[in-house]
Amino acid sequence: MHLRLPSWPATARVGRLLLVVAGVLAVLAIGAFSVALRTPPMRLIRTVQVGAPNTPALDAAGCPPSARCVLRAELPAHIRNAIRRGFPAVSLLWQSSTVDAGTGAVYLAQAVATPGRGATLLLTAQCVPGSTDRDEEQSHTAADQRSDLAGNEVAVLSLRQLQVPGASGCRLDVVLTAPGEGTEYADGLARLGHDPAAQVRS
Repeated sequence: MHLRLPSWPATARVGRLLLVVAGVLAVLAIGAFSVALRTPPMRLIRTVQVGAPNTPALDAAGCPPSARCVLRAELPAHIRNAIRRGFPAVSLLWQSSTVDAGTGAVYLAQAVATPGRGATLLLTAQCVPGSTDRDEEQSHTAADQRSDLAGNEVAVLSLRQLQVPGASGCRLDVVLTAPGEGTEYADGLARLGHDPAAQVRS
């Protein structure tokens, strides 16, 4: 059995092909190196500085990563009482608290309630231990409107949102949806939002 070696022209073509591939790879490498040299060295430093500070946070369940928490199907009594002071006719539909298993500290409290006919109240009170953040108070109002037969804009459904800071790292968010303009619930929402007892106590 005889092995047939490739002819010189075939070998030369393979060699030229290999040289071309090597040349392309070398050009790409030189180009990447040149781009790296032209990139300002401050770019990486700027990215790091712009990033969020390393502050404590809550996970999806409302528990700090370093803590061991339990979930309870109830609100702290002081938050429940604050809701009733704001809306005496309220009916709680759902409530939950994320509590430190060792200390009993409440990190997150949430509730869904009906303050009146056709209205829904969503309350979220949270506290991030060790955080020094304190947001500004915010208030938003929006309405879904339609035109009546006279061409007047009439509110079909209104949404009111109130965010009130508590102690450092703590805040209360209350969202109310109601039929029409929902003005009859505005005072109760303000009372609840500014009631210190509605905040999670750090």
